[in-house]
Amino acid sequence: MFSLYYTAIVILIMILVLAKEWFHPAGIVFTALLLLLAGKVITVNEAFAGFSNKGMLTVGFLFVVSAALQSSGTFERFVLGMLGNQHKSDTGRYLRLMLPVAGLSAFLNNTPIVATLIPIVKSWTKRNNLSA
Repeated sequence: MFSLYYTAIVILIMILVLAKEWFHPAGIVFTALLLLLAGKVITVNEAFAGFSNKGMLTVGFLFVVSAALQSSGTFERFVLGMLGNQHKSDTGRYLRLMLPVAGLSAFLNNTPIVATLIPIVKSWTKRNNLSA
């Protein structure tokens, strides 16, 4: 019964701290994992089992590729060219952004694609005085 209550408390505190954005999300989740290990709710093997998941490793690799694309600036120029200027219609901008993203999503995981596009689209909307 201890494991049930302990796990519920750890998860509720983790959700609260994530919602309040008091610390970096990776640190919060890792701390929750360590607390579950310290409370002997999970074993070390169970804790590291998630890190060997091929899907999770693929997403992690795609985040590295996403960071490389962002730092080179090439992808940003490509996306900004797709979006055009603020005088174009919203429908046209949505279509010019959605079609390539849909094409990429057919072959790649959506999470790194969104992670790559969020800062680019946010900066573009700020420059063009539009709502993100």
